[in-house]
Amino acid sequence: MSDADNLATINKIIEEHYVIRGHIKLVGDRLADREALLSLENARDSLIPGRAKDLSEEQSKLQQALSLVDEGLKNHFAFEEGVLPSLLGGILMRGFMLEHRIIQNEIQKVKAAVTEANLEVLSPGELVSQESQLREVVSGVCRVVEGHATKEEAILEMMRRALEQEKTDEVKREAILKELALLEEMRRLHEWTVFGQKEAEEEEKTETELDSKASV
Repeated sequence: MSDADNLATINKIIEEHYVIRGHIKLVGDRLADREALLSLENARDSLIPGRAKDLSEEQSKLQQALSLVDEGLKNHFAFEEGVLPSLLGGILMRGFMLEHRIIQNEIQKVKAAVTEANLEVLSPGELVSQESQLREVVSGVCRVVEGHATKEEAILEMMRRALEQEKTDEVKREAILKELALLEEMRRLHEWTVFGQKEAEEEEKTETELDSKASV
């Protein structure tokens, strides 16, 4: 690919990272808030009407958000693994792909944990424990995804700056070449002008000499 194509690829990947971060934020928003968890902790031995139902609804929303992250990452990783090898080289690309597999495995584990959690049958104390565990595993995978994206962007940003600098240098080179070509054309025009003047002078001199001879 050309440098322009490589630059466009890097920009697309970084833009997709912003979309993925939006999905991760959605997952975070689906976690039960800390105030609600504290309410359970303060009343762990009493029945809290509706709390299990509320958590089940949040559980369903969390499952949807995780599926969105999972699908988005699958598409994103597939794109990266299709276009980045020529940019990164073999060893670094294998490192990227290794982290991709780790992240995908962790997401599957988290999705399974969220799906298998049967919150409606748990006692208040068990509910506190289960909710805390879900919070921890989901937060953990969010941190892993964010950490991976940050590392990728650090590398891609360096490459983007290099390509943009090369593009700037190329523009400068092209401008210099155009200026040199213009100067060369001006020089050629000047030479033709001087040559034409000399020819005219020679013709005028010849005509003068012929006229002089004719008058004699």
